[in-house]
Amino acid sequence: MYNTLQVMSPPKSSNTSQDNISPQLQQAINGGFGSTDEMLNRFKQLADDHFGSGWSWLCVVSDGGLRVLDTSNQDNPLMAVVRSDPCTPILGIDVWEHAYYLQYLPKKSDYTKAWLDIINWKQVSANYDAVQRGDLAFVGTAF
Repeated sequence: MYNTLQVMSPPKSSNTSQDNISPQLQQAINGGFGSTDEMLNRFKQLADDHFGSGWSWLCVVSDGGLRVLDTSNQDNPLMAVVRSDPCTPILGIDVWEHAYYLQYLPKKSDYTKAWLDIINWKQVSANYDAVQRGDLAFVGTAF
């Protein structure tokens, strides 16, 4: 269902431009965080601060709003481990050491900074739209 590789594009790809954020997703971002930059800052900080193996996520909550959260190990927001406010992930970054250590050594913050530059905003927008339609089989498969 959710394929994290679909939310990344090659560096400098046209898909990585924030101009590709759909109006619906932009409205949700602005409503929840004030701006795309603020959302990305919070997302990055959460990923940087995550201790141990895990993931950081941008998720859609039941009212269509967004939240960022992290999970440990292989857990994700679709699992029962997220009890406070279940949500559906539309963007996720792997913060296990295997994701960054060979290239960035212990500099996880450098990895997360570089990762933010390869977000495929067309796919993230398509994921948001699919969640809004209730089409979870679509999430992660548009592009």
